[in-house]
Amino acid sequence: MNRTSVFQLVMVALLFLVIELVDPVGVSAQRYNPSLERQLIREAVGHQGRGNLAEAERVLRVVLSANPTSDVGLLAMEKVFSEQGSLKKILPLIDNYLEDDPKATVPRSLKLDVYRNLDELERLQESAEEWLAIAGDKAEPYRKVSQVFLEVYGQQEALEVLRRGEEAMGESSQFSLGIGDLLIELEDYDSAAIAWAKGIGHDGSQTSAVIRRVVALDAEDRRSVGVLLDQLKEEPTTTARVRGATRIALEVGMVEQALELAILVLENLEGQGRRGFLTVLAREAEEVKGGEEVALWAYEAIREQALDLAEIKALNYRIASTALEMGDTLRSLNAQYAIA
Repeated sequence: MNRTSVFQLVMVALLFLVIELVDPVGVSAQRYNPSLERQLIREAVGHQGRGNLAEAERVLRVVLSANPTSDVGLLAMEKVFSEQGSLKKILPLIDNYLEDDPKATVPRSLKLDVYRNLDELERLQESAEEWLAIAGDKAEPYRKVSQVFLEVYGQQEALEVLRRGEEAMGESSQFSLGIGDLLIELEDYDSAAIAWAKGIGHDGSQTSAVIRRVVALDAEDRRSVGVLLDQLKEEPTTTARVRGATRIALEVGMVEQALELAILVLENLEGQGRRGFLTVLAREAEEVKGGEEVALWAYEAIREQALDLAEIKALNYRIASTALEMGDTLRSLNAQYAIA
């Protein structure tokens, strides 16, 4: 697009501002045009890509004049100023946005990044405290401040921010996984295990997230997995948490503990819930090195509530095969005799 076309687009954008001043009621629906905004931002990005930073800045200033709370426009302008080496120029535009929406995540987050990149640490602290003071029940401010503080100050300061968030939100578990991660970096493994156990939640919804963390640890650093399992089964607990503990024990090769936990889970299940748990457990155990004992126990427990002879026969085949794999020839033979 040539300079004349850009000028025309800018004039159109400015026209919307004039219309608003002349007739703010009659044409209020026209004063903001998302399609035009997107077109202008694409044009600015094109100028930036060609190295024409001054033109990119000019177009984006029009966008932000018409819509100071444009997330895409503000972030695009930050990139332009970064390339210009004049990042500080973004700060008034961030403040314009915050005048309209003081709690908005994008400008608050961007402001922290700018002060970090400018190495203005006093202002970084002030901006962080301002945001946390109005965070209310939102977790994102604490997470972002913690992330920036981790880069600037280190793990301990980042951890303190998440602890503050936990306290401010009524001992919420939303921060527990992050707290555990930081404690691992600080080599406080037992405390990390306790935090991760809390982070799994009453419904066990974060079990997979904790498993990813546990299996990523070095073998030596897994010494606190026992603490994690104890926390998950400690009363008052839920069946979902103990199921999570069973999965974790399996993944790290703690087969005896996995079997003990599975037995605990089964005490609180019946019908299809019991059957579903055992079926999934058997499959997971077969995929884990050394998990044959758990798989065998699960298949034998399923057999107890088999629906018909055909299912019993199929399960006996499974039991015979699994027992043979683990070297338990007696159990294998018993299952084979049952098939015959």
